[in-house]
Amino acid sequence: MRAVRGATTVAADRPALIREAVTELLEAVLDDNDLVPADIISAVFTATPDLVRSEEHTSELQSR
Repeated sequence: MRAVRGATTVAADRPALIREAVTELLEAVLDDNDLVPADIISAVFTATPDLVRSEEHTSELQSR
């Protein structure tokens, strides 16, 4: 068992950008550490306070 840590950034608080950055991060963590998804037993995700929009919130704003 081993612990792995990664971080990423996004240019704007947009769900699509966040999803893309997290996908790239996860792929890099797996590749760089010779892991496959089945090797992961736990994952913790956090976000900085400047990332506050959710897709639900974004949809609500767009419908106004």
